[in-house]
Amino acid sequence: MRLIDSLLTAFLLTLTLAPDAAAQTIHLRLHAVRVSNDDGSRPADITPVQVATWVSEANAILTRSGAGIRLHFTADQAGPDWQEVQSTTLNRLSSEDQAGWADANAFAAQRPSKVVVFFRHGRESAPTGNGFAFPPQSKLGVHFIAMPGFNHTGVPVDAFSGPFVQNRVIFAHELGHYLGLGHTFPGWSDTETDTDQEIVARIQKAGGKMSALDGDSLSDTPAEAGTAYYKNRGWKMCSGPASYTIIGYAGKQFTFVFAPMRSNIMSYFVCGSMRFTSAQVLRMRQTLALPLRNAIVSWHPPAYDLVTKPAPEAVAGSPILPATPIHVDSADQSKAPPTVTTERRPPPPPPPPPPARAKPVPGR
Repeated sequence: MRLIDSLLTAFLLTLTLAPDAAAQTIHLRLHAVRVSNDDGSRPADITPVQVATWVSEANAILTRSGAGIRLHFTADQAGPDWQEVQSTTLNRLSSEDQAGWADANAFAAQRPSKVVVFFRHGRESAPTGNGFAFPPQSKLGVHFIAMPGFNHTGVPVDAFSGPFVQNRVIFAHELGHYLGLGHTFPGWSDTETDTDQEIVARIQKAGGKMSALDGDSLSDTPAEAGTAYYKNRGWKMCSGPASYTIIGYAGKQFTFVFAPMRSNIMSYFVCGSMRFTSAQVLRMRQTLALPLRNAIVSWHPPAYDLVTKPAPEAVAGSPILPATPIHVDSADQSKAPPTVTTERRPPPPPPPPPPARAKPVPGR
């Protein structure tokens, strides 16, 4: 009888998360944590209203992508979705150092029905400008999202030299990782494929296959090298060449043309109306059915919207507004769209696809 009950529960969960179920929206509620040191110093630069701005942008991207996923957050300093915590360990969370991951996971485990997001200062004297999250399929055991302060993020205004603007899409990008998506380029940092020589070497190692630059193994996100390659070539991020050709030898000559999807939220490009592809939507919805994520699914969505309306779409080919130049100075640059500097680190393998289902029904 217990086996039958388990099978029935799994079947109902599959139906609930089925992407082609008419108007079956998955509702996820956030828990935002503003972190400072043990003594209250170095607090993250974030307010509930700024969190709501990022949530609204993510909802706009999810909506235009047809994802059927909706985020909810109450922009109220008194709660229930906002909390301030003094913890130097959590305030130093980094994608490159696992110190603090266990504490963050334990904190998130106490709020199993919410997506827990830590806003922290970072390890360096200057505030970090980036966030990080990892897919549960990566087996890195990270069950939270780490974010920077609102005013310390930055993306280039098309050109890589000159003014940077506040990064309105960074939360949607990290949410994509949390929900099972890898980058469109290989690894966790595109500095590993930022020259022709590095790209050719990677293709050679893969036996001469173009898929060497396929970061997420999804059919509708083209393989690419990342924005660091554009920067090194002196190309502009959005108005630069739409494609580039790589020629090399792996037993025989190969010639591959790469055309990055510069409006994809899981790339490092920020060009026009950002969105997820159909395969990325499927991967996210499948991830929400996994044991490590399905507790955050809300079975009874609220009767009213808890966050401000989605922001209007940006004009195609233009950076996300507001176009106010900011200064970005961070040593933790490995998990977000490009900022001023980038650290190298050996990337973990890309996340494998979720386990196949008998009848599958439906990525920045």
